[in-house]
Amino acid sequence: MARIRTIKPEFPQSESMGRVSRDARLLFIELWTVADDLGRLRGNSRMLASLLFPYDDDAPGLIDEWLAELEREHCIAVYEVDGNTYVQVLKWQEHQKVDKPSPSRLPEYSREFAKPRENSLRTKDLGPRTGTKDQDRDLDLGPGRSVTAVPAAPPDEKPAAETWRAYSVAYERRYGTLPKSNATVMGQVAAFVKRIGREEAPAVAAFYVEHSGRWYAEKGHAVGAMLTDAEKLRTEWATGRRITATQARQGDRLQATGDIAAKLIAEAEAGHAA
Repeated sequence: MARIRTIKPEFPQSESMGRVSRDARLLFIELWTVADDLGRLRGNSRMLASLLFPYDDDAPGLIDEWLAELEREHCIAVYEVDGNTYVQVLKWQEHQKVDKPSPSRLPEYSREFAKPRENSLRTKDLGPRTGTKDQDRDLDLGPGRSVTAVPAAPPDEKPAAETWRAYSVAYERRYGTLPKSNATVMGQVAAFVKRIGREEAPAVAAFYVEHSGRWYAEKGHAVGAMLTDAEKLRTEWATGRRITATQARQGDRLQATGDIAAKLIAEAEAGHAA
């Protein structure tokens, strides 16, 4: 049941909020409205997307990123108990003052029995796995699907690692298996990041794997093809359009027709003046 919550005036100036996206800030506030009086709520991302962003068709594909941003800044903890996912709003009492709080019906967040999950596609914290106990977590890909290890990128190449991880998760979604990594592939990923920029490269890489273009599908959405069309993919991702070869040819024909028309008009005007 939704609850009336309060927002402190200093919330917009919070440095932790300044390090996350605007969408993540909105999600953080909306989580308060569905959290119980102890700051706990069910954390299935698809359910949260439909509940908190009912008019945004892109929310189901982005909410895991927003959750990961908030988790990175220690605003929330995402955890699993008996196969169910939950969210704990950390420092809940600093955000909300609840008179006579009702007991929670949800399990308490505890490292002893609740294993925090690592969020999925297009997160801002997509660094390489180190194999440590705290970091070796399942990667959530939706109900009933997870991978426990994404092929690692060199730990000293974090920008490339972020993009490689986003690419790998999207690849596993599409093909049901993880992509192979080697020196050549990681070199191509690093080159892709240099051309696109580290902030946008992970999202563009995931977008590429979801692309239905025939040439990309024939190539099995290989990293090499992604590097070849880096700027084109970035433009399509940014504008929300997929530029096909047919559209490009149509554009060329329209331009040619326009050039011929302009030439004929100029000739006619010159003859009339004479």
